[in-house]
Amino acid sequence: MSTPQIALGNSETWTPLSPSSNLLNSDSFVQSILRGAKGGESTRAYFDQYNVIGQLYKQIVDRGDEAWTEDEDEDGKPLFSVSLLGPNGDSYYLVLRTDGIATDTNGNVQPNGNTIVINGTTYDCIGTANYEIGYNNFTFAKTSRQLAGIAGSFVPLTLLKPYIVSAFRAITAAVGKGVRALMALARGGAAAEDAALEAAVNGEVELQEIGIATEGPAAVEAAAAAGGLATGTILIGVAVVLAVAFLAVSFVLHNSTHALRIWNLTKYNMEWNYWFDTEVGSAEGQFTKVPGFKDDSGAFQRATIFGASKRKKTPFSKAEPAVVYGDFEIESSHEYNGIGYALQLFLKDQGDSNALRYTATVYYDIPFTGDNSHNVTFVNVPDLKSWYKNNQGNNKSTTAQATSSDGQILAVSSYDYLSGQHVTPGQQEGSTNESYYYQSILAITEPSLTIDEVPLVNPPNTE
Repeated sequence: MSTPQIALGNSETWTPLSPSSNLLNSDSFVQSILRGAKGGESTRAYFDQYNVIGQLYKQIVDRGDEAWTEDEDEDGKPLFSVSLLGPNGDSYYLVLRTDGIATDTNGNVQPNGNTIVINGTTYDCIGTANYEIGYNNFTFAKTSRQLAGIAGSFVPLTLLKPYIVSAFRAITAAVGKGVRALMALARGGAAAEDAALEAAVNGEVELQEIGIATEGPAAVEAAAAAGGLATGTILIGVAVVLAVAFLAVSFVLHNSTHALRIWNLTKYNMEWNYWFDTEVGSAEGQFTKVPGFKDDSGAFQRATIFGASKRKKTPFSKAEPAVVYGDFEIESSHEYNGIGYALQLFLKDQGDSNALRYTATVYYDIPFTGDNSHNVTFVNVPDLKSWYKNNQGNNKSTTAQATSSDGQILAVSSYDYLSGQHVTPGQQEGSTNESYYYQSILAITEPSLTIDEVPLVNPPNTE
């Protein structure tokens, strides 16, 4: 029997759901998002759950490869994890594991019907390698990479497992180096993307050196130039980029910071535009993290926040619904300035038509003194500057919401606090490190959306 040669294809990142009915919003994780969008204590509770994940990444920084526990799942397949119990007894985890690998009665791995082509060689897909972040039964983010092999139907799982373990060790080592590089830099933005890309390139080299077929460092760099770090198509790089979200509080350098998470809970793709006040002496803010990237020419490209979709683990399995979010982080331009900006969100059909269906506009005003304000509308806003100037301060509440004219789309915005300094989230329990750090959820939801209406998305680079 020939030595098995396994391959890793492209990746995709999403938040998996398990609705209790045919309505997307019946999913318990979606319900937790909508509760979080109610503002005040509800928004703080949502982000408190999320920010504990930062402690897992700090374990990787402090302990290196020893932070990962190497184990097997209940089916005997490799599983690597970093975990902890939170202050409320919740279990938080980073997990690297396989999914969808099936065997026959003799223990031989079975191809699932998909194939991938890497450097001219065709490989049979046998499952996926998944990097997952979550707590209890909720998965915040899942990055899935096609796992394939030559003549996979004739390879016993016992012979394949050591190769998977070696691949996982290479991946976790690369992620660890990238996260440690982030902490050494002590800042996010472009520096974080550079660290993520370097980790991804080095990880691909190491994977190839241990006999794992991948498209290689050049393909990773090309994918990054096309927005792969922003859209979740580079597993190792995305794992490091995700760490930025959980460790972002370590990069707070200015007096005021606004962390905004936009959840797209509709069937439409979401494109976006923005406006900052750039008048001399009153510039109010700058992005330090957005869903976007710099292309080969150095020009900034905004990444689409994709609409809800359905994904299959294998060609024969039931499609599972999934959603995507976009993280924005805005810092004040000067220690004596606040933050003020407007965002415009364009909801467009998925697929070739790309037809514009709805436009939502929201502003956030975090003044140097006084209470924060925000508002959202579906009314046509042709001039973001004028709309912001005319509306800033008109809703000094922790919540704001608006409904589209046909009643189909609901936009809900929140603040955790309206003013003052607060213990920076994600710190060790008992920390007294305070800053003007505010967190918001903007949930764009389609309350009547059914699973049947959500489009099916095929795994990346499969045939």
